[in-house]
Order: sequence, then structure tokens, then C-alpha cells
Amino acid sequence: MKKGRRPARRKAAADKNGKVDPHAQNNAFVAALNHPTRRTLLRLFLQTRAALSPKELADLTGEKLPTVSYHVRVLADKNAVELAEEEPVRGSVAHFYRPTVLTRNTAWVLESLDLESPKS
Repeated sequence: MKKGRRPARRKAAADKNGKVDPHAQNNAFVAALNHPTRRTLLRLFLQTRAALSPKELADLTGEKLPTVSYHVRVLADKNAVELAEEEPVRGSVAHFYRPTVLTRNTAWVLESLDLESPKS
């Protein structure tokens, strides 16, 4: 790998038909929830109806922006959040994320974040 380049994002394991293996997805969620900052960020994503940027999340949590950006990328890599929109800001691009449908509908993820399950 060349210096300065990020490794390619890993996707959840899929079978030959393109279906995501539920065990692989559960393992990805466990890895995503394995850090207190990511749990806090995911809880904020699920409690807020609007898409959020790492900058907004950093302001809400009091964490440093690079830390929040890193953890949001991990959540995106694990398919817990997805890119909702991009917006030009002063010569740069702000990224806004929202939780995936799978995240919102996975009962054990919501329960682990002390949120109500959608079927409750």
C-alpha cells in the first residue's frame, strides 16, 4: 500500500447471489459497537431524524473532530451508517450520514444502545 492512501473499505460478506450473510453482518455490528465512542455516535444517529455530519457530532459529544470522523468511517465500513448527502463547504465537502435501515431494524443493536426496538 502506498503511503498516504487509505485501505479499501471492507463490505459485509455476501454469497454468490449477492445476499449478505446475517452472521457476517452481526459480527460487523458487534465490531462497530465495540467502542464507547461509536456506541454514543450511533445512539445520536438513531435518536436524530436528520442526517448528521462528523462536525455536528463532534459539537454534540465534545470529542475532537478527527476522532469522530474516524469512528463515523468505522460505522460506515460496518454498514451501521450510510452516506446520506454531501455538501460543499468553504472549498471542502461536508459528509452527512444516517443510520442504515438494517441498523434501525436490528432489535439487539437498539437494545444494546438502550433504545426501543421497532417491534416493541
